[in-house]
Amino acid sequence: MELKISNILFDNSMKTWVKSNCDDTARRVGIRLLPKSIIQPVGLLSQARLDSIEKSYIDKTTHKLPPINVKNYKLENGTPTQYYIILDGRHRVVKALYHNLLSIRVNT
Repeated sequence: MELKISNILFDNSMKTWVKSNCDDTARRVGIRLLPKSIIQPVGLLSQARLDSIEKSYIDKTTHKLPPINVKNYKLENGTPTQYYIILDGRHRVVKALYHNLLSIRVNT
């Protein structure tokens, strides 16, 4: 399944990286931030992982990258929304945005 990047909630580390590397694209896509009530992932994005993913773009092998894992973000009353929280794949999402992709493969 493909998910629009605009429907993915970004954590603070992702926001910081995107602001430094592809802010214009992020503004055009309209990224959303995780609500403050959600516990943020710990730590910054790993440069080694970002470099590894970038190599996939250079080598044109991004189709070999696994889909990211997400779960639907629900309001406090349990109502589902159109937004998703990343369980695994933060680095793949920011690199997809960096490469001007509007969607990314996901497992839900």
